Amino acid sequence: MEYSKIEFSSNESKEVNNGLRWLACYPDKYVYAQIAIGYQYFVHNLELVGFKVERIYIDNNNLENIEIDKFDYISFSISYEPLYIEVIKMMKRMKIEPDRHKRDRIGSILVAGGFSINYNPVPLENIFDVFCIGDSELMVSSFILRNQNKGKTEKLSELAMQPGIFVSGHSNFVQKQKLLSINTDYIPSIIDWKSVYKGAENGISMEHIRGCANSCRFCILSYSNKKPIVRSLENCIEFMKKIKSKCNKIKLVSASDCENPFIDELYTSAEQLGITLCIGSQRIDKMSSKTIKSAKKKSEKNIYC
Repeated sequence: MEYSKIEFSSNESKEVNNGLRWLACYPDKYVYAQIAIGYQYFVHNLELVGFKVERIYIDNNNLENIEIDKFDYISFSISYEPLYIEVIKMMKRMKIEPDRHKRDRIGSILVAGGFSINYNPVPLENIFDVFCIGDSELMVSSFILRNQNKGKTEKLSELAMQPGIFVSGHSNFVQKQKLLSINTDYIPSIIDWKSVYKGAENGISMEHIRGCANSCRFCILSYSNKKPIVRSLENCIEFMKKIKSKCNKIKLVSASDCENPFIDELYTSAEQLGITLCIGSQRIDKMSSKTIKSAKKKSEKNIYC
């Protein structure tokens, strides 16, 4: 399957802050970028503060021809450690020197973010200039600097003073930035699930919990984002009403859906609106009988642990 060279910003008709351009790279296939809600949120938030964002993926056939120098920032969203190798491969195809100490030719600032970065950015410190530690919603505006005409070194020094931003080579202490609420009016793109899983129906992802308190030994989520934030039931219902005319299938996004204290009410509201909720991996010891019956009724295939 082939994709266009670049997916262009939805900010084409809007005034862009100082003409700033951002290249948002995803070091995995396009179909997986579709279901990476963190990546979608990140691009959306960049556009909200005025960046002109363009997106590319590792299975893009034109990586070698992208004009790197026209971008102020180039970011990579990294969800898990095996993607580190894919980041290097992608950089080489884009003619970007992976070693930041040898990257004098490129004036763009290279940024890394994503789940594995929140957990430990140190393994990639010799590759990236800047790391976003925490929820990107709280940091995107920090990249609009007071004086964009400064040299790269001066820009990095200014970024090192911003909350949640770790700059390689600086000894700045960084406190992870964490949202107090994940209620939002943003609606992600409809996912073409058929291109991801054969026989699947199209749907939309809805994040309803961020973080996890279970501390399962096989998962690092709790150790990276311990205190969960729950999206309000009212905001979830409003989301379902808005997407009903476009799509009737929602993939719930969380570490464990049954941690939501309103999960049964959420199922009831979805049924009333004619929407199917697809739940993900669960702790069977915390699932209510109603949630189990609802999942079974909708013939969903789930993983319980």
